[in-house]
Amino acid sequence: MPAFRSTVPQSTVTSDKEVDPVASEPSPSSNSKGSRFWLCFLAILVSVFLSALDFSAMPTALPTITAELHGGDNFVWVGSGYGLASAAFLLLAGTLADIMGRKPVLLASIALFSVGSALAGASQNMNMLIAARVIQGVGDLNLPLDGIAFVLVFFSAFIHGITSISAIFYVPTYAQACLGASSLRSSVDTLPIALVVPAFAMLSGLAIKSMNKYRPVIVLGWVLSIVGFGILSLLKADSSVGAWVGFQIVVAVGTGFVYTSTVFPILAPLSVSRNAAALAFFTFCRAFAQTWGVAISGAILQNQLKDKLPPAFTAQFPSGVQIAYAVIPTIGDLEPALRTTVRDAFADSLSVIWKTMAGLCGVAILSLVLLKEVPMVKHTDEKYGLEEASAAKAPVTDTEIVLTPKVEP
Repeated sequence: MPAFRSTVPQSTVTSDKEVDPVASEPSPSSNSKGSRFWLCFLAILVSVFLSALDFSAMPTALPTITAELHGGDNFVWVGSGYGLASAAFLLLAGTLADIMGRKPVLLASIALFSVGSALAGASQNMNMLIAARVIQGVGDLNLPLDGIAFVLVFFSAFIHGITSISAIFYVPTYAQACLGASSLRSSVDTLPIALVVPAFAMLSGLAIKSMNKYRPVIVLGWVLSIVGFGILSLLKADSSVGAWVGFQIVVAVGTGFVYTSTVFPILAPLSVSRNAAALAFFTFCRAFAQTWGVAISGAILQNQLKDKLPPAFTAQFPSGVQIAYAVIPTIGDLEPALRTTVRDAFADSLSVIWKTMAGLCGVAILSLVLLKEVPMVKHTDEKYGLEEASAAKAPVTDTEIVLTPKVEP
């Protein structure tokens, strides 16, 4: 029979003939991460580091700033204004990240944060500083959940926001008021919190990935937080270095564990496409709680100091002024007996804050009784990944195929 000759692209030909599997099988796609991924990852780490640096640096400098700008009656708003602005824009940021992509939202956030930082550094009065902190808050860290899970996750995130910000804000107050540390020295004295929290937040994620369970890590974090705040309440004005450093470490370990582990119960029941909105809501809960944490702890400190400081001493400060940050700059100049009394009053007042935080952590751990362990998603969604340059495709060549009709005998 005659043979029919046809020239067709090799990639479109199918045949019943046996084909060489090595030649026909597509090469597996590489899972290795390129330089673009690691550069983007580094940029995100630097961005988060700048936010964390600002968050930990402000409490140590706030007593000095308050004294320089004569804003003892407004110091709480330096922290609360930041947290409220951040919380107000977080849900919008999560939605915009889904619509416009992560990169534009992140760059806009960094720009706002930078502008706010510059304005804060140039502030001439407390009102200008508070406004600058609001701008910073808009730029920082830029859902549907069901039933009991919604309530438990919100509750846990809310309590963690209150307790973590209380430690970050008021441990430096202990260093400056009770130990006589300067703003710079108190930054060094609170390094146990600054260094240990991120380290154990990372360890928390690794542990959860290894065990594929998040409840044990959350429980451990809350238990350590209870213990940590409990022993912090034992600090006195003359406590040893080992005591106030060691106690901080215990609190920081617990805070770090809870910081990361509470994200997993939110993401576990959701598809990857809903992560941005869910994380935005979660961060909103924590940021909103932080504004309450600064205010609650500040109110406790203010009321306790009014009761514990000598009336003759507090009478020299104007009515309505927040006593804590008004007193701290003057402690070094007091005569020894009064200085000891004031430092003891601060230690005892801060002890009430730590006891309150320990109680809140105890309430949080009770909520875990109703929190179910949901299997976590292990696949990825390429829609939200970086587009790496694909390997060059093999050119399509023309080949001559000989088609010979089959002849039945």
